Amino acid sequence: MSRSNPTKDRISSLPDPIICHILSFLPTKNSAATSILSKRWKPIWLSVSTLDFDDETFPNYDSFRLFVLTVFLTRDISLPLHSFHLKCTKASYLHSEDINRFVQAATKRIIENLNLRMVSFRLELPRSIFSCQTLVVLHLYGISLNDVSRVVVDFPCLKILDLSGVIFKHAEYLPKLLSGCPILEAKVMVHKSFTYAPCINTSQPSDFFHFEQKCVRIHCDSQSAIHLANHQVYHERTKHIDIRLHFVRDMIESKEIVVEKVASEENPADVFTKSLPRSRFKHCLDLIKFVEE
Repeated sequence: MSRSNPTKDRISSLPDPIICHILSFLPTKNSAATSILSKRWKPIWLSVSTLDFDDETFPNYDSFRLFVLTVFLTRDISLPLHSFHLKCTKASYLHSEDINRFVQAATKRIIENLNLRMVSFRLELPRSIFSCQTLVVLHLYGISLNDVSRVVVDFPCLKILDLSGVIFKHAEYLPKLLSGCPILEAKVMVHKSFTYAPCINTSQPSDFFHFEQKCVRIHCDSQSAIHLANHQVYHERTKHIDIRLHFVRDMIESKEIVVEKVASEENPADVFTKSLPRSRFKHCLDLIKFVEE
């Protein structure tokens, strides 16, 4: 009986550019792990054009910080960086100085796509990012723009701008930011965080902007299974409250969402607000799981 041939390593036989492209879909921590496969693999991950860091995959901040710094110090600074994704969601140790240092290192490498996701709005961007000549895509979340009045904004190549996670200290900062983006193609997502309505004076059409407001997301397999009680406090004085939520009103009228009313005799709050006959009193106690001794 002949011995079966060992499985051939087809991936290692691929050209370096193809391997780099494959590794670009992995978090940087995982692509760096391929360096232990062989001597050939060791330098390949350092040529990947995408860097993706997530602090949740590290046991502590020191190891995360050391890894990011090591990657930047080891990479050839002349290599272009297509995408830089940085996610820091552990609020207990968010160091703004380090985050800004990482961002500055990325913007010095002909970066095209910058994606920053922070845990809170304590981080202020370094001023150098506002004059990054090569940026095409910019996504920001958990960022605070407190002072851009004296910053020169120059994004000549920026086409996609997502500000849905940005808080502006003053509304006039937004039009100034947009004035430095002459070729925007995608809609601008803006977090509705102004203390007053922003006045935007720009050449872009009005439907180019989308102001995002926070809402409650309901995850349900079937819309017909959604029921809204039109009063949250069980009391007859609230039974006439109407639904004024414009984004569900049409679904209520079309019976896709059922709005239930609670009859007066089913209001357990009456136990605390009314003088009731004994039979009604016992009925309300049963509704709120009280046992009369």
